Amino acid sequence: AAQIVAICARCHHPPGGVEPDPADPTYTRQQTFTMPRSRCYTESNGGMSCVTCHNPHRDVETAPAFYERKCLECHSEQKEAPARHVAKTTCPVNPRTDCLTCHMPRVENPTEHSFFTDHEIRVHRDERKHASR
Repeated sequence: AAQIVAICARCHHPPGGVEPDPADPTYTRQQTFTMPRSRCYTESNGGMSCVTCHNPHRDVETAPAFYERKCLECHSEQKEAPARHVAKTTCPVNPRTDCLTCHMPRVENPTEHSFFTDHEIRVHRDERKHASR
């Protein structure tokens, strides 16, 4: 997984390749820094990388339901977690839908006047300005 993230980082990195401060409003834009901070990534025993959810040979999918299906491949009451994962966890708030709104919200990047999906998968608090879906 770390090697795949490093390959993706060759193009998807900040200017100069230096990790910005997490308090920097542009930090969310740096998926190759944010995703490895996620519990999903750290507990996957090398099983989760950028290509777990994204096909590098196709344009990015934009439908939230596509990515929710990816989440539920590992986090589902109906399925056992893949062997590469340490533990199966399901969301106690909504175990079947709307994963991205809480765990990977779109966050405003005021510097670029745009929104980016936060790839630091976690329970998000209101510390940042989120976009509505």
